[in-house]
Amino acid sequence: MEKFILNLNGPSLKIPSSISSGSFDYVARYQIIAEVIHQYFGKKNPKNILDVGGLGTFLDKIIDAPLTILDEEATDEDGKETQGDGARMNVEDGAYEVVVTSDTLEHIPKNDRKKFISELVRVSSDLIILCAPFDNSGVPKEEERLQSFYKGINGQPHRWLQEHADYVLPNVEDIKKCFEAAGVTPIVIGQSSLKLWRQLMGINLLANEMGNEEVSKSAIKINKYYNENILFEDFEQQGYRTFFIASKKRNIAYEQNSNKITAEHSLELGALISDFYTTAVSNAEYIPVMRKKVKDLHDTTLIYKDEIQILKDERDQIISSRSWRYTAPLRTAKKKVSNEESSK
Repeated sequence: MEKFILNLNGPSLKIPSSISSGSFDYVARYQIIAEVIHQYFGKKNPKNILDVGGLGTFLDKIIDAPLTILDEEATDEDGKETQGDGARMNVEDGAYEVVVTSDTLEHIPKNDRKKFISELVRVSSDLIILCAPFDNSGVPKEEERLQSFYKGINGQPHRWLQEHADYVLPNVEDIKKCFEAAGVTPIVIGQSSLKLWRQLMGINLLANEMGNEEVSKSAIKINKYYNENILFEDFEQQGYRTFFIASKKRNIAYEQNSNKITAEHSLELGALISDFYTTAVSNAEYIPVMRKKVKDLHDTTLIYKDEIQILKDERDQIISSRSWRYTAPLRTAKKKVSNEESSK
């Protein structure tokens, strides 16, 4: 079997500036996926790609290949999305040359994960790429801290972090065995320093909650700097996110990334982070305002919910009453007359 050596010491594929300014957590994983595909196929692009759970993917903007998205929440508004369950795909064997999935595995119930991976391998004719947060040392604890921070500024738990806790983060060795049981041997790569991940995620969550233009612009600068300068220096085997890469046609070897975050990049990122917090503190009044809006909306919803329940109870009492049953023929006759008059 032919050998392929993957090198992630730096990007060979440039992504548009409009994409690199997006959230580091999202851009990083898709940029690495795109880099793997680009290196694997070279100048010859893959015939097609399936992204399982990939709503919002930008792969089709940087890889010139037909892309299909399979997702339980797909709406098919742009014609490339298909609604479906990744663990039970209605897709032919080997229908896609590349099958990828990004931060989806951890949202799948534990008992379905082996089947999910088996399906990824089944519908791929060649390359399979999976990435997700795993229960590496420290990851669950960092997510708990981030969840606590988010509750403090929003008042409610973060949906996706809550699912991570409810479903329990996957285990690297367990998932490796799932790939092997499906007939392929993956390489395993860790990425994203835990402490840096939590700090940058906290910045993005805070900026989103504050909804302040100055704060948002400051966060964008941080994301853009990380994506363009630090991403390919930020590999750790026990990092926040782990990549599994496997092929049905080639033996994949990984040329270990020797890069570390340089002092220059670390200092510049630190300066941008300092600027962000200065901007956030000067606009701190936005936080209580946002929390009050959320509370008011929640209280209003509860009021309407109570009023609707009262109306339902009154309706049920009327329908179950004796007079309602006795007058049923009259209501039927009235409806019939009304329909006849409207049709004239």
